[in-house]
Amino acid sequence: TSFPNTPHGRQLASVAKLIQTKDDRGKDRDIFFSERVGYDLHFDIATPLDILFKELDDAIKSFVTEMKNKGLWDKVTIVCVSEFGRTLMGNTGFGTDHAWGNNVFVASGALDGGKIMGEYPSDLRSYPAHADAPHVFAPGIVIPTTSWESVWSAVGGWLGVEDADMDKVLPNRAAFPNIWSAGDMYLPNTFASETEKNIFEN
Repeated sequence: TSFPNTPHGRQLASVAKLIQTKDDRGKDRDIFFSERVGYDLHFDIATPLDILFKELDDAIKSFVTEMKNKGLWDKVTIVCVSEFGRTLMGNTGFGTDHAWGNNVFVASGALDGGKIMGEYPSDLRSYPAHADAPHVFAPGIVIPTTSWESVWSAVGGWLGVEDADMDKVLPNRAAFPNIWSAGDMYLPNTFASETEKNIFEN
């Protein structure tokens, strides 16, 4: 598979190669981290954001194609996140500013996909201009309705982390109600095997 010669493309090309060497490296599973700076667009957001999104899209398409070609797509999960959200309202520089709630994108051949898992705000008006605004405060900062821990609880369960051990992996999990499990996001019979789960007991 040909990967684009971009920051995302080069990183995911390396990840794809490493995934295919896991047996040679004696690994049951891996967790890889890649990053792309440049999204903190306080000024003139439109053109650079389109370029960045296309770069991300092209890189993920190549990665997914490679995983499918190697028969590995149902054994891989992509979790795409931002360190913080952006304001709904633009600023005077035709950009956006730091906010709170944002999106998390998850993709895998093992997912029960095509779902929006969180709660989309029913009202995008901002407090205090609208005193009854339930989810947003000025200047367009969305209050999260789903915890970071929910996503990672489901992914962790799919990887084989037992529920009894999940609080060690996600120590703030107990502070949030309605935490997701692997069964909320993934297809049945796609979770880590009992043999693979044993690595978490050591």
